Parts: sequence; C-alpha cells; structure tokens
Amino acid sequence: MMALQDLSPHTLVADIGGTHARFALCANDGINEESARVLFVRDYPTIGDAMRAYAQLVGKTFGSQGDIHEAGLAIACPVESDHIAMTNHHWEFSRRALQQDLGLDVLVVANDFAAQAAALVDLPDDQLVVLKPGHAVPGCARAVLGPGSGLGCAALIELDDGRVMTIASEGGHMTLAPQNSTDVDLIHFLWQRHGHLSAERLLSGPGLQMIWQFRHARTAHDADNLDGTLAAMAAPSPAEITQLALDTMQAEHNLTPSSALCRATLGQFCRLLGGFSGNFALATGARGGVYLAGGILPKIQPFLQRSHFAEAFCAKGRFRDWLESIPVMMVVADNPALRGMARLVAQTDSSSSPSRHQ
Repeated sequence: MMALQDLSPHTLVADIGGTHARFALCANDGINEESARVLFVRDYPTIGDAMRAYAQLVGKTFGSQGDIHEAGLAIACPVESDHIAMTNHHWEFSRRALQQDLGLDVLVVANDFAAQAAALVDLPDDQLVVLKPGHAVPGCARAVLGPGSGLGCAALIELDDGRVMTIASEGGHMTLAPQNSTDVDLIHFLWQRHGHLSAERLLSGPGLQMIWQFRHARTAHDADNLDGTLAAMAAPSPAEITQLALDTMQAEHNLTPSSALCRATLGQFCRLLGGFSGNFALATGARGGVYLAGGILPKIQPFLQRSHFAEAFCAKGRFRDWLESIPVMMVVADNPALRGMARLVAQTDSSSSPSRHQ
C-alpha cells in the first residue's frame, strides 16, 4: 500500500456524475488543484473520449509512451463487476477494455460516494460546516450522502492499519418516507406516475423541480388534475428555484407568488432531506457523524441551516436522543471526491490485479 504522499503526478483521478465529469492529476499530498477541470458528460460519446479530452486540456497523453500511467474513477453507479453502466447517464464501459484502450498500468474504479467517504479522513475543520452539533464517537462509522443529478450515499470506517474501508450504497433508491400530510399527497401522486418513489426521485435536482410542479398545481387549485397540470407545465431550473428561495431570506415579507412558491419548495426539500438523512444514519450506525456533500447543498447553506432539516433528522420517536447525539456536517471543500479517489488509488495493492473496483 502506498502512502498518499507517494502518489505519482502521472496518476489521473476523476469524479463522474450524471452532469459533470471532474478531473485532476495527483500531487504528493493528494491532488494538484491547478490541474482540476470540469467537463460536461453530455459533450462526449464515451468516458474514454472525456478522459482523452481532459488529458489534452492539461497537455498530457495516455499510453506506454505517454504521461498518465494510472487512473482512479469515482463514478455515479454501482461498481460490482467489469461492466460499468451509469445510473443517470448513458455511458457504459468495460473496465478491462478501458484500461487496455488507454494503456494504463492501473485502473481503480469506485462508486462516487465511496470516494466522497474516503475523503472525510483528510478534510480539515475549515472545510466543514456544522448543520447540527453533536458528539462523534471515535472508531464508529461515518455516513456521507448528497443530492445532485441523483442521490449518493456511502459509509466509512477507518481501520487500525491506516487504511479506510468504504461501504458503497444505493441508499438513494430506498423508498422515501412522508413526514406530514403534504408529503403524503406528493408521494401518492408520484407513486401513481412511477410505481415506486425512491428518495432520489425527490432529493435531487430533478426532484426539486417535481416538488415545485406539485406545489404549483396545488396553489392553482388544480389538485384534481395534477397529472394534466404537470404535463403542461415547465418548472424553473433547480438553480432558479434555489435562487428565488434564497432571495426570500432578504425579504421575508410581501413575497411574490413565485418567490413564495420557491421558498415552500426548497423548505419541503430540506425537510425531506433531513428525514432521509436521519434514516440513513440509523441504517449505517453512523455514530461517527453524518456528512452532506455534493454540488447542490453548499449553494443553499444559509437556507438549509434555517430550515427544518435538523428537526426532521432527529424526529424518529424513541431514537430521537440517539440521533440528537450525532453531529451533522456539510462538506464545503473543493473536489472532495477527487481527494478520496486519490486515497483509494494510493491504498490499492499494486501487486494485485491492475484493474480494481471499490
């Protein structure tokens, strides 16, 4: 096992989601921030095309005579075999074929939130924001989750020998639980449309738009024709919804109907996220803390801190006290999954099969 400081600058790491692919080269203490680039996955037919495009941007090449000899990919989907198929994008590939095509000596592939989890051990306090205070129990599991194009979830345990054990999870596809009568109405309607309502369906960028559509239809007194109303209605983008909701924090009175709707939408989103986060903490035994990551939440930090997130997190009946003891933090670091992927590459046994998955 290499130490993190022994990583080669010829190692590429990537964090690949349904919208963005983030890349960087490693440095002797993690990643080279100056080499970090963000590409849109929609712009490239295959993952190999995106990797080559990144290499060209930073003046590097692959292959036996090239600059990049190792790579670690954190990717938003289950990583269980040679065949990888993304959940929220059309990319799919064979790990062995990709490694051979690029001429890599080592290719490590991990679930994207397993990489987020691996990053937790290296994050300084100034890259974390307290959402709910508590007392972490040393040696216990930590949980990490966060909405984006989907809803990623994972857990982390630090081992005595200095390695980290990440537990990849598809917890975002667990059935979402309602917390009040409005949630029941929303979930009942979407259940009729989709057959199963996962947490990811609502706790994601597209989910924020679904909540907005539902609340807009109710406000328009068209609850009896929600299906037709939603089919004919284009929701604002997630960024537009969150910005209008944030604007209401500066002008809490005399809100326009549009601002009030966005505020209510984001409020419901934050409360549902709190309830799900508490459920995931119970499922993973995360006495070491719960960490929220991803691209959406840092942008709404002040709203989230003033929302009913923390109350919903703890509202689990007889286990309220257990959950109240758990600290909940938001990760505000740049590119944490890239850092975590660098750690996973570093602890990969170089004497084992050159193509590994986490």
